[in-house]
Amino acid sequence: MFCRQCGKEIAANSKFCNGCGAPVTADAAPPAGAKAKAAAPVAEAPRAVLREERVATGNKARVQEEAQAAPAKTKGNTRGLLCYLGFWVTGIIFLVIEKKDKLIRWHAMQSLVTFGILNIIWGIANTVSWGWVGGMGWGLGLGMLGPGIIAGMVVFIIFFVLWWVWWAILMYKTYHNKVYRVPVFAGLADRCMAALDKNK
Repeated sequence: MFCRQCGKEIAANSKFCNGCGAPVTADAAPPAGAKAKAAAPVAEAPRAVLREERVATGNKARVQEEAQAAPAKTKGNTRGLLCYLGFWVTGIIFLVIEKKDKLIRWHAMQSLVTFGILNIIWGIANTVSWGWVGGMGWGLGLGMLGPGIIAGMVVFIIFFVLWWVWWAILMYKTYHNKVYRVPVFAGLADRCMAALDKNK
């Protein structure tokens, strides 16, 4: 029960209001929304302010962390990506210029081993398909369907596709700070790096 004059809560058996002294009537009730209006600003305002402060503080801290982490992350990603950008050529370059970062040196070695070997296989396949072995097809009356030409072209196409697929995967993964180990070639890169570091 509430005082009709001041809105203060009154005990059930009281005859007078403890706040203003007004007599209590039987139908005493709180003034329309008096208590709700008084309490609402006190309850809601601090919550809203605190929520905004938390969001602002959290955002500021997150932005500062990202700003601090971004230069190192971008630098590492970019250098790793560059190891593969020019295939085995940039692999050699980064093996020569990079002396301390072992991960960058490993990326450079994997680039050198992977694309260097693929390049050699391409050359052999090209020679087989259009060289003297392929020319045997003409002597057998097979023309352009000589076995050497067909075998060479199949090998060339397979490794051509592997070249570009692996190149795209390596560029993407490395830029996003993930290490992708090319089947077979990654193991060769490990052994080459071990031998290179041992000879230092």
